[in-house]
Amino acid sequence: MNDDFGIAGKTALVTGSGRNIGRAIALELASHGANVIVNTRSNKAEAEAVAKEAEDLGVRSLVVIGEAADKATVEQMKSQAEETFGGVDIYVSNAARRLYKDFFEITDEEWHYHLNQQLTASCILPKRSCPACAIAAGAGWCISTGRTLGWAAGPGSPTRSARAACAP
Repeated sequence: MNDDFGIAGKTALVTGSGRNIGRAIALELASHGANVIVNTRSNKAEAEAVAKEAEDLGVRSLVVIGEAADKATVEQMKSQAEETFGGVDIYVSNAARRLYKDFFEITDEEWHYHLNQQLTASCILPKRSCPACAIAAGAGWCISTGRTLGWAAGPGSPTRSARAACAP
């Protein structure tokens, strides 16, 4: 284990961590000694596989299934994190839903659903998960991921574009 980042023993919550970039982030944090909370919207087998890989690196893990923008899931992540690890020190906002439509084709309902996923989750989760005193003391991190598509509007990316402009 390499603790170059000084995060050994801390706890990281990574949304959208069942696969792709979120999986890689969770496992990288685990390789530096951080316990990980693996969150995915619905694929429990994927999440459990990531959790097992993290544990094989010598850390503890927790799996929470549910949408990152759903308040019940947020409360479940918070309470389980506190019960299992004492809280969250590192929050990585990575969960995303993709709208594979042109900006002018999406309905208002679709827009609000995706806006909630992209922006609301990036706001409510760190507020609930990372105590302000930990962040103020320099002991906590809140990170929001984005892709290159997040910087340019186009088919499939209108909410990612808004998130890149507004997220921390």
